[in-house]
Amino acid sequence: MRLRELVGNNVWIIAEIGINHEGCIETCKKLIKVAAKAGANAVKLQTIDPDLNYSSETESYRVFSEAKLTLSQTSQAFEYARQLGVEPFTTVGDIATLQEIQKINPRCYKVSSGLLTCAPLIDEIVKLGKPVIFSTGMTDLKATREALDPIIKQKKDFVALLHCVSLYPPKLHELNLSQINLLKQKFSCVTGYSDHSGMPNIASRAVLAGAEIIECHITLNKHRSGFDHKVSLNPSEFKEMVLGVRNAEQLLGSPEFVRSPEIQKTGVKMGRYLATIKAVKKGECVSLENVGFLRFENPVGLVPAKHFNQILNNKFSRDLSAFCPVAPEDLSNA
Repeated sequence: MRLRELVGNNVWIIAEIGINHEGCIETCKKLIKVAAKAGANAVKLQTIDPDLNYSSETESYRVFSEAKLTLSQTSQAFEYARQLGVEPFTTVGDIATLQEIQKINPRCYKVSSGLLTCAPLIDEIVKLGKPVIFSTGMTDLKATREALDPIIKQKKDFVALLHCVSLYPPKLHELNLSQINLLKQKFSCVTGYSDHSGMPNIASRAVLAGAEIIECHITLNKHRSGFDHKVSLNPSEFKEMVLGVRNAEQLLGSPEFVRSPEIQKTGVKMGRYLATIKAVKKGECVSLENVGFLRFENPVGLVPAKHFNQILNNKFSRDLSAFCPVAPEDLSNA
């Protein structure tokens, strides 16, 4: 399955549960239910074996040790998400965990910003032939190219890149949403935005800046300490974010420069049409001395202003009073 087949043509909204379940499967299910109810398309976990990812003295080791779900629990979470109509997947931190997660058959994978340069793990993920979403929050353009150019050249239809700022939370001036389109230009693949702002109105701006995928952290209570709660959206904020994204999609509309039948009808009514600006006699030549361009309540059958150069120096076929609309039958090119 190529990435576009998975995400479709609308903005794909990912609820990043991550480790905000704090190791509790029931909390995880509550978060999945909230995300589904709010309109998320997908939910994402973080499946990290702390022993294989972090030195034991690090804060990350402690946090991830406290927030582990077993494979059985992760399978329950995936199944529950599928029942609710949202796509479950996860970020894995090592090859052994990847092999375990494969047993519950996620249809795509996420590579976090911190893993973007972990070539051995990425190689194993790419070999699976599934869509992969990469965050780019810790690498500059050069390092991102070094990591992803070989993959994108071979697997462009399976790859998405998310602009991300790996600060928790970033300040507004640090968000740099213009980089979403830069990624699209440089890599010619699906691009999106992974948010750590904790604000519900940023995602819609990212869509207007070109994002086709949105990832936002979700929590039941953003005032809880630790984990990713403070950079997450609570249930009402997440719902607000989804609505904002859908409204932004409508604002963008179609890239084709066309007008709806209703607008075309308005254009006909509000256009300008040929009219005399003083009384004219039969046989008198049309010129800017005797005609102007007016809007009429019912312009059907009148000469549009855009045709003026074609009828310039035509002659009037009858006398007309001042400020009289001009129809084609009022003119003669003889």
